[in-house]
Amino acid sequence: MTNKKMVIFDMDGTIINSSSIISSSVNYVRSRLSLEPLDSEHLLKKLNEKHTSISEFCYNSEKFTQEHEDLFSEHFTKNYQNEIHLYDGMIEMLENLSKKYELSIATNAYTTTAIPMLKHLDIHKYFSVIIGSDIVSMPKPHQEMVEVILNKRKIKKENTIFIGDSAKDEECAKVGGVKFIMVPWGFSDYEDNLIHNTTLLEENIHSMF
Repeated sequence: MTNKKMVIFDMDGTIINSSSIISSSVNYVRSRLSLEPLDSEHLLKKLNEKHTSISEFCYNSEKFTQEHEDLFSEHFTKNYQNEIHLYDGMIEMLENLSKKYELSIATNAYTTTAIPMLKHLDIHKYFSVIIGSDIVSMPKPHQEMVEVILNKRKIKKENTIFIGDSAKDEECAKVGGVKFIMVPWGFSDYEDNLIHNTTLLEENIHSMF
């Protein structure tokens, strides 16, 4: 292991505001299954809770089926470029951080979904590793993504900070043995958080290393 430092980012709700495309894609699938649409705010909150069975909540199914995945992908692929954007100040922060630390992504989205989004927003270049739920056996809140990233880049846990917007991210960092910073601008409600913008987030990251 080296003395390199790593900042691991969750993607949706932390770097990218993808609330519109996630909710519209889930509700597109539900419409094709003859299910009533879900309220967007409630949907996004439930997706970030640690113990939510996402397939059960979204589609009344014990597990995701190929039909679910195909329908979601159909709607997502056609519409995501018009429905996602970066949170304010994100490019400047990533540019600054990338000069001092390695950056990576740990997302419960599929890598095949995450990479096109990151490329479309022209931030793919900042990340040395991008890990989605399709290339690990256990998604967040399990710590496997953290372990894969650190092993791949040969970086120590004590030289790592995880940035996320949900209880799933926090649990992943805790069990994975790395420091954690919660951001309040994503899909979960954390009113007591003092980090209100990317400038304060960047300052906090530097202070924790």
